[in-house]
Amino acid sequence: MQTSEDDLPKRSRYYHSAIDIDSLQPGQYYNDLKETYVIFICTFDPLEKGAYVYNIQNQCTNIQDCDYNDESHTIFLNTKGEKGNISDDLKVFLKAVDGMFDSSVKSATIKKRIADIVDNEKWRKSYMFQDMRDIGNVRKGKEEFALTMVRKGKITIEEASEELGTPVEKLKAKLEDSK
Repeated sequence: MQTSEDDLPKRSRYYHSAIDIDSLQPGQYYNDLKETYVIFICTFDPLEKGAYVYNIQNQCTNIQDCDYNDESHTIFLNTKGEKGNISDDLKVFLKAVDGMFDSSVKSATIKKRIADIVDNEKWRKSYMFQDMRDIGNVRKGKEEFALTMVRKGKITIEEASEELGTPVEKLKAKLEDSK
């Protein structure tokens, strides 16, 4: 689920490339690439046109009726949508993503399933671990950036230490290790 509008087109491109890079072995033909779908469920209108669904595909832009099918698809589902023909089930799902439930059986089923997942200790632990891993990765990225700025002379090691909350000695050791 996407709650941030940051660089969705580039994020989509990155996800497609990540899928493709792992799907071919050296020596395989490009034609062996499988059709791919990257689906974003957005709690905002990603293209600000009011549609429930945006289907994105690559195309030739300077010649009409030019078949260019690279079999990569990006789909944005918009919980704030109001335009377009979609199934009632998809409408119920999109509203549920936004935390809105109606009296339908489908809505009640989704609400119960969400409650089951939230109450599932194994899932919660897995989610917490992922969150901790993500926090660690962000910290690592900040540290790498700060060390790069120190190497380039843009900031002092003391400034990096203060910003990161990491002792100067530890940062000096990391600078030495990276040489």
